[in-house]
Amino acid sequence: MRFDHSKNSARLSMIVLAAMAATNGFSAFAEETAGEKIENKAGEIAKDTKKGARKAKRKMRNATCTDERRAAGKCGVKHDVKDSLNDAKDEVKHSADVLENKVD
Repeated sequence: MRFDHSKNSARLSMIVLAAMAATNGFSAFAEETAGEKIENKAGEIAKDTKKGARKAKRKMRNATCTDERRAAGKCGVKHDVKDSLNDAKDEVKHSADVLENKVD
């Protein structure tokens, strides 16, 4: 009876490599998930901060606008539209960043 070392060692090598890949992949996935959470939260905080600053500017513009200017439509309507567009842009960018983090 002859014992074939090459086949058995090849099988053992494959099993060891598969086990190493499985455990290594799992730990990398866990680290990536924590990193994703941190990046997503940081992006959300930045987005909310910008949105809050724009909202404060809008309130300031409205508070300092006189009745005559308001009646004439000169109370920063253009700035309000611009701020709303920037809020929407930031929301889309944040959503894209979240998706990119999931793909990476």
